[in-house]
Amino acid sequence: MLRWGILLGWLVAYGASAWPGEVDTSFRPRIRPRGKITVIVEQDDRRLLVGGGFNKPRRGQYGMLLRLHDSGRLDRSFKVRAADLSDSPVYRIQPLIDGRLGIGMAWRAWFCTSDGRFDQASRFGSLVYTIRANGSVIFENPPIHMPDRWGTLYEIDSAGEAHEYRIGDWFAWLRTFPDDSVVGMSYNRDKTIVHVSGVSGNLVGSQVVDLQPGPSNTIYCAGSLVISGRGWPTYRGKLFRFSGGLIDSTFGFRPVGTENTTDWSLTAIAVAPDGSVVFAAETNKETGNDRFWVGRVRADGSGDETFEVGSGPNGRVNGILILRSGEILVWGDFTRFDGHRCRGLVRLKAL
Repeated sequence: MLRWGILLGWLVAYGASAWPGEVDTSFRPRIRPRGKITVIVEQDDRRLLVGGGFNKPRRGQYGMLLRLHDSGRLDRSFKVRAADLSDSPVYRIQPLIDGRLGIGMAWRAWFCTSDGRFDQASRFGSLVYTIRANGSVIFENPPIHMPDRWGTLYEIDSAGEAHEYRIGDWFAWLRTFPDDSVVGMSYNRDKTIVHVSGVSGNLVGSQVVDLQPGPSNTIYCAGSLVISGRGWPTYRGKLFRFSGGLIDSTFGFRPVGTENTTDWSLTAIAVAPDGSVVFAAETNKETGNDRFWVGRVRADGSGDETFEVGSGPNGRVNGILILRSGEILVWGDFTRFDGHRCRGLVRLKAL
């Protein structure tokens, strides 16, 4: 009896039902009602910087910028003036080398101290895409909301000097990598990839939703491939890995549960240090059979059957972040995840 009692106690203490992908109910984030998250950054102390936006009745759109403790509790020591968040959502949060934060919004970028106090503003008259850790800002003029015009890409260095970066078809994606390099993708007018800066793989016909760095200087590119064009176009989710500037043919994206799903797209990815990838996907809404799910593939692209999210989200997933602890943050346009009520942000276990 004593032996069975010890075993029962162990199961209760460590959670007999715990599995990779299970919702961590101890994480209870305090997010503003109707607030939409666009970006999350983990600090070295495990606190989370959360950026996004919301609409104020009769006052227009405002940005959202807050900091959460590891438990999800709001960090009230991080205070940002409402005036600094007017006009648009927060799209980028970049910790700088000097300890400040670079905040990218539509039409302007600004900088604040580590506790949220306004420090400096830069207004460029164009949409800010990314901020480097050294404080330089890269943006395009005109912004991608004007696809009928070609754009010029500029970089504003930390001294305020402007430098022309690239001229070509209008840009849709820019991503700053840990080594401070920038990878950009330019689209033609059909919104298919025609060039990847820094790599030379041919992805014409694909639509991209995310770019992420991986281990050993690899780059992961997620999106969908148009496989038919009669009536409504049909898509299939695709995930490519670039290594040494070329598409890595040894990586074959074979997620679990998509064998009988022919019309679906990826919406977000996050790459773990071991090369495994957590992804979010959705079916084509025009089919009238909306489905949203989150899964994981191993470093070779094969599906990971041990990762199980139950019924998953009831809405679109817009972003994923793998924390230093290995746990996984998922955010998007959902109010429930595997039956748990939430405000568009959950943390999943990764055992």
